[in-house]
Amino acid sequence: MTLTHDEARAALHAAADGLLAPEARTALDAHLEACADCRNYAASLTALEGRLSTSLQARWPDQKMDTSVAASIIGQISTPNRRPTMQSNSTSLVRPLVFGVIAIVIVLAIGLGIRAFWPQSAPVVSNITPSGTIPSSPLSTMMPPAPLLPISTETPLPVPTDAPFSYTVVAGDTCAYIASLFKVPEESIITFNNLTTDCIISVGQTLLIPSFALTPMPPALSTPAPSGPLAQPFGMFPNLTIALATALPDAPAQVTVYRQQISESVTAETAQQAAANLGINGIPTQTESEGYDQTIFEVSDGVALLRFMNFADQWVYDPLDDVIHAITGDLMSFEQQVAIAEDFLNARGLLNFPYRSEPIETTPGGVRFVRLLDGRPVIYGYGINGGFAWIEVTINADGQVGWVTHSAHDFQPVGDYPILTAQQAWERLADENAFSHSTFAIYPHEQTPQTWERNYPLDQETEFYGFINHSYENGQLVFNPWGLPAEWPVSGNIQGLEVQIPTDQGSVSVTHIWGQLSETSGERTLVVTRWEPLQADGAYYYGEIQQQDGQNWLAADDGQRFLLPDLPESLPDGALVNVLGVVVPGDVPTFEWTSIDTLVSSYGTSITCFGGGGGGGFGPSNANFGGGSFAMLNLFPDTATATPTVIAGLVQSGETLEGVTGTVYITIYTRNGVELRRDVNFWVDPGASTSAYLSYLLEGEALADIETYQNQPIKVWGQVSRIAENGTPVISVDRFEQAYPGQTIQAWIGTEEVVTLEGQTAILFTTQDGVQFILKHTIGGDASYLVGRPGDTIIQEGLLTSETFGGYPVFIDMAASWGDGVDLSSYEITSNQPAVVDEAYMSEDSPSVDSLQGMATVESIELAYMAVSLDNCTPAANETPLEAGLYVQPMWVFKGHFEDGRRFEIRIQALPEAYLSQ
Repeated sequence: MTLTHDEARAALHAAADGLLAPEARTALDAHLEACADCRNYAASLTALEGRLSTSLQARWPDQKMDTSVAASIIGQISTPNRRPTMQSNSTSLVRPLVFGVIAIVIVLAIGLGIRAFWPQSAPVVSNITPSGTIPSSPLSTMMPPAPLLPISTETPLPVPTDAPFSYTVVAGDTCAYIASLFKVPEESIITFNNLTTDCIISVGQTLLIPSFALTPMPPALSTPAPSGPLAQPFGMFPNLTIALATALPDAPAQVTVYRQQISESVTAETAQQAAANLGINGIPTQTESEGYDQTIFEVSDGVALLRFMNFADQWVYDPLDDVIHAITGDLMSFEQQVAIAEDFLNARGLLNFPYRSEPIETTPGGVRFVRLLDGRPVIYGYGINGGFAWIEVTINADGQVGWVTHSAHDFQPVGDYPILTAQQAWERLADENAFSHSTFAIYPHEQTPQTWERNYPLDQETEFYGFINHSYENGQLVFNPWGLPAEWPVSGNIQGLEVQIPTDQGSVSVTHIWGQLSETSGERTLVVTRWEPLQADGAYYYGEIQQQDGQNWLAADDGQRFLLPDLPESLPDGALVNVLGVVVPGDVPTFEWTSIDTLVSSYGTSITCFGGGGGGGFGPSNANFGGGSFAMLNLFPDTATATPTVIAGLVQSGETLEGVTGTVYITIYTRNGVELRRDVNFWVDPGASTSAYLSYLLEGEALADIETYQNQPIKVWGQVSRIAENGTPVISVDRFEQAYPGQTIQAWIGTEEVVTLEGQTAILFTTQDGVQFILKHTIGGDASYLVGRPGDTIIQEGLLTSETFGGYPVFIDMAASWGDGVDLSSYEITSNQPAVVDEAYMSEDSPSVDSLQGMATVESIELAYMAVSLDNCTPAANETPLEAGLYVQPMWVFKGHFEDGRRFEIRIQALPEAYLSQ
């Protein structure tokens, strides 16, 4: 099996999560050996760990994309005229449990992981019953203070309510353990139960556990006046006060925990039958997997298409009509959309379980049908995007059904378990483990999702802004209006227009064209009258529509103000919008927009068997982010054992490495410029060790000068001393040495070409001085391994070895860049520098919890279920211990608003500590 670059990167995330099958690992190792970019990408994953613990919106590009290219890409992916393909996005950065164990994960367009822990023995919590009800308070303040901040002695402590609950002592219990289990002071257990100071308890004894209340507030929502925050040494939101504007709901004594049972893989026969049941008769066609070892079939009758992903009951319906796909302009009411979607689904027998409907805020005309389990919603992801849930339908402005996604979920009960009350769950936010038992998400203001595309008139002189390129289909000269997927062949006065075609990677020249757009048989062409290059870039802004003196303006959130011509009449004054187009400079800057939408554009991720997908958004800088994670479940603590020294039979403490060759990657973690720690990662060369592990952590006094050898091959002698919390073996290093003594990382300038040597293709690099060598990580690759195009000027960083291939010396390629006019006169080598991660990093593009300040109000509290999406899952996930990721667990969901209108959502695990892995 040969991997593409995208598949290799997806596999890297799965490997980091411990979720990669052995045969896929072999293919990944082969790809990494041949591909420098993917190898460096793999090393960069480690550097993200610190920031991802506090922010979903961490970014990690190797280079900053040109803003014009970014705007173009954003425009193309944000248009509604696209085909949902249930892509296998792998942006998860789960801390691996073991190789082959499925972990629940969260990632943004950018990356998030649910922390997975190995189950440990713990006493069973049993017979927890409420002995009273929590008194309703119309408004209460809640503010877990910052970690390690000094606590004022004048700050009031939590006050126990008059509603303690009972708990029956079981074998192994201690007062200290019970106190930690329910997050109450040990002294309060002693006081409430009249125990001696040494807190002697016995099996079967019933204890009263106090429930700590939050300080009440007056019921004025508009001007909340907190009387004082909780005084605790830890917390998720150090600068935020959260008020409760609803009564705390009653909690059941226990709930049922479920496990999903995955069906058999789809086959041609089952796909054809499932399609026929839905009225689509056609011949199944198997298509190439988008990642991992997925099974994909498509069945079409020429009018509609069903695309099956892995299972016969998991598919995407496509009406194969671009007019239906174009969901723009004024849409029907949500009630009308629901009625149309229900008629469509009921006619096909698909709404056969309890459900509730809700709008999909990121999709115009989108309706999500939420499965109810025991009357509680089942949620498959974090953020507004949610993930590949049960059923989703889009309805266009004419009431036609567009895309439909469907994924059946078979929930099998595991057993009934006690849960925390809403108040007890909330108190987890003040605990030092808050980030491993809860998640939060910040969203922009709420409004109806709509999209408008610029309506260019036909057969009349009009101005256009975009870029010139060659058609991908026939090489004809075409014009792309900025941010739209349209591609118009050009004719007329086009002499010299070819100079506007981009020549360098990331370079796009804006072209201003005067001409007439005409249409024949549905195909549009642009007749050019005249044209000029424009000193401007494509732009994407979020802001408010302002209508003044008969003109329309965009007040962008960065303080700029632009004139908006030809604004749709249905776009109201004061609307919060995302605008894509070109800003034309002038005394009054004009935003020549191509698309406008009121989409929430909030981040969101799915939780799936093999990696989180989706995420990211383009809203205001102080929204669209979040953090936290959920601990894995440990539902049978009485049979669990302590973490073994042997992890899945792959590595054992005491294992010895004798001169194993690999590459060292160093990551330095800082906070506000002060170094906190550094990780020395050691990526083993394939075949260099009998261990199944690809990477280790190195430690020991022998590493005193290891930074000198960043990104270089070394040989290591040492022993496995322990298994790190993230599941990586730690090597206590006795000594190390360079694999290629005396060699240092150098930079060369030259050109690349594909050659075939010893029966394999590879990239031959020729320097300006005529020196030639083979790039090691391209051996066995193809032309896709070229940087740029054949003959382009390339700067290549790396290490020249004593090895040869096909008669040429071998060069370990580490980094490359390209472009006309490059030279080495001022070039600085970067591949020999450790990665530096500031754990306190915060910017406009990537906020942190420190940016959450002021007052927020919780307006709704609901008990719900968290489940894994079946996207990327396979039947192998049913097997123990892989099934751990398929548990469906209860959680408390708190939703509300900030004072400025932004929304937030906090989800907290509802099971007691005894049923969560530590």
